[in-house]
Amino acid sequence: MAEYVQNFIDVRSFDHVVLMGNSLGGHIAALLAFKNPRNVQGLILTGSSGLFERGFSRIPGVHPRKEWIAEKCREVFYDDCHATEEVVEGVWNIINERSKLRILIQLAKSAKRDNIADILQYITCPTLLIWGKQDQITPPEVARQFQRLIPKSELVWLDKCAHAPMMECPEEFGRVLSRWWKNLGLS
Repeated sequence: MAEYVQNFIDVRSFDHVVLMGNSLGGHIAALLAFKNPRNVQGLILTGSSGLFERGFSRIPGVHPRKEWIAEKCREVFYDDCHATEEVVEGVWNIINERSKLRILIQLAKSAKRDNIADILQYITCPTLLIWGKQDQITPPEVARQFQRLIPKSELVWLDKCAHAPMMECPEEFGRVLSRWWKNLGLS
């Protein structure tokens, strides 16, 4: 996945990019910031994997019940109202399409295997960590560990928020992002 994103950046001839990623997307963004320090001007991570994550436990059977999927979707959010029928249906469709499920499982296993603790100290760009205080997938200690390991990092907590802060607290997320962006001189 990191290679795919890097190829996209190269093909588009993007210079001085700011990368932002949630969960596995944060993992990929951090890898790219490490591998391309001259090209990455800033990094924003939310609920990033790479150090630890509590993912889906083993999928029960070949065709899990929709209730199980709904329960897993609710674990992503502090407020259950965000685990809408549309969200559950989207996950249901992925889980029930064999080729997509295979890719999802491969990505999840890769994310758990590829611990990036050893490279984070070499990320030189300003880094914003936006984390839900109630994140159960990548708990608060994971955010603190990212902050300790990335030299130019700032950690901002969003309360009553879990693993997807941009979905659960979009206004507050936007304000934090905007302030950080302006402080970098990117407005």
